Amino acid sequence: MSSAADVSVRPGRPTDAPAVAATTIDAWRASYADLLPAKALAGLDLAAATAQWRAAIEDPGENLLLVACAGPRIAGYASVGPSDGPGGELGELVVRPEDRRLGHGSRLLSAAVEHLHSHGFTSVVTWINEGDAARTEFFNSAGFAPDGVVRVLDLDGEGTTTVRQLRWSAALA
Repeated sequence: MSSAADVSVRPGRPTDAPAVAATTIDAWRASYADLLPAKALAGLDLAAATAQWRAAIEDPGENLLLVACAGPRIAGYASVGPSDGPGGELGELVVRPEDRRLGHGSRLLSAAVEHLHSHGFTSVVTWINEGDAARTEFFNSAGFAPDGVVRVLDLDGEGTTTVRQLRWSAALA
């Protein structure tokens, strides 16, 4: 007898805020260790992040938080909403380091695209840090491509830690 993993994607709930905040912090520490100063990563505050996520879930405006579940546990999340230009934006797609390459990212992306399409959007954009090979491969395999728009983020407010991001886009069928 074979058993399938208990996996799903659903809208986020206020009670998910602590798990989403922990997912954010764990993923940032794993993914940005070469980009951000160790002191900044060590200083990420779970209580503050939980409060921010709870507020975002309780008052989402035009945005939606989707969570990927592995049984009762949050394995990742995606946030979607309108972009600054035409179309929708996938603001974040984050999967816990230990849950990567198990299909959670693909399920989140599919649910995000479905949500945007059902709300009348015909395209979607997301931002990828320059040199992020894993995200580049993931979004390329999902039909996204860089569209030539670049932004530089000042991560410490002093111009000493910056990241260059490329905007990737895809048409929604």
